[in-house]
Amino acid sequence: MNRTPRSPRRQSGFTLVELAIVVAVGLILAALGWTFLPDIIGGNAAKKMITAIQKGVPSIQTHLARQAQVPVADITNQVAQWQLVPSDMIAGTGNAATVVTEWGTWTFAGMANNIIRSTINRVPDRECRDIVRELNTTTYRQVLINGTVVKAAPGAQINLDTVATNCNTDSNTIIFEFSKG
Repeated sequence: MNRTPRSPRRQSGFTLVELAIVVAVGLILAALGWTFLPDIIGGNAAKKMITAIQKGVPSIQTHLARQAQVPVADITNQVAQWQLVPSDMIAGTGNAATVVTEWGTWTFAGMANNIIRSTINRVPDRECRDIVRELNTTTYRQVLINGTVVKAAPGAQINLDTVATNCNTDSNTIIFEFSKG
């Protein structure tokens, strides 16, 4: 019986070295994504809040300009009911309506001399810095971070060193004041 020698079979698939390289590259990409994902998400949340401030404050000023005097009281419910901020930031209806952010609440209070004090709670540090930098216009009379004044008067510039020092937790409070218009 004549036997023909079998030709050696070629193996198909990947070698252990090739698989290890693919896994290593995948892990590196996952680590990079994990590192930068919070910054990307946080940056979007800050941009959303900045846009809400840029649109909401003029709407509030225009609405309150029709009144002889800003009520010296919490006016958050009225701001929500009048829909003077983006609708996706309004929670509840009627007398229970309030304004919420990605992190916490956004409240409004009438003060003496037709001033409105706006408070944004539980703002993470990076977003705090981004938002406060955008308040560096003459529209805002005074700006505070965690109780520290970073802008003392309408014409003053925000002290960026003080901003960096005071936006230092994952739960900052930003307060800014503006006139009724």
